[in-house]
Amino acid sequence: MTTTTSVTKRERSTRALTNVTLPYALDIAAMGLEGAIGRDRASSAGPGARSDWVQGDAVGLPFRDAVFDACIAIAVLHHLPSDADRLAAVREVHRVLGPGGRACFGVWDFEGPRFDAIREDRLDLPPEVRGDVEMPWPLPDGRAVPRYYHLFQEGELEALIIEAGLHGETFFRASGNRYALARRHG
Repeated sequence: MTTTTSVTKRERSTRALTNVTLPYALDIAAMGLEGAIGRDRASSAGPGARSDWVQGDAVGLPFRDAVFDACIAIAVLHHLPSDADRLAAVREVHRVLGPGGRACFGVWDFEGPRFDAIREDRLDLPPEVRGDVEMPWPLPDGRAVPRYYHLFQEGELEALIIEAGLHGETFFRASGNRYALARRHG
């Protein structure tokens, strides 16, 4: 006897909340999930490249506590509009990591060469708002719309990691970005 099962959206969401067996990719926008970067390539690369795609918010991850061994948050934090949101997102990573779990964060660097002109215009501003900018975001039809970014300054990513309760193992800069490798204590 052959049994066929189909997974509804609700069952898929429940599974995301209760049992992590595959890597998960998260996007706040349903549209982002439909056209997720690399999704087609990953599905054609074989079962080792599969991941489950979940709609959710970085400041309130839809996962149980301590269910992941690792978390990668590249190009996430610099899109969040406030210090409180950025801290909440890093605290959520801490929450979903199991003991000894590792995290990698990547953010845009205020001192990066691609931001030379922006930096020069903003040096007279107070440090707490200096890195908050709007930049053009190209749309498929050729138009561009302003999009918020927070450009991280020296020591800012490190402070977030520590305040969120993670242990910062390595902090470095490369290719106009700042990176942090962190670990959750047991």
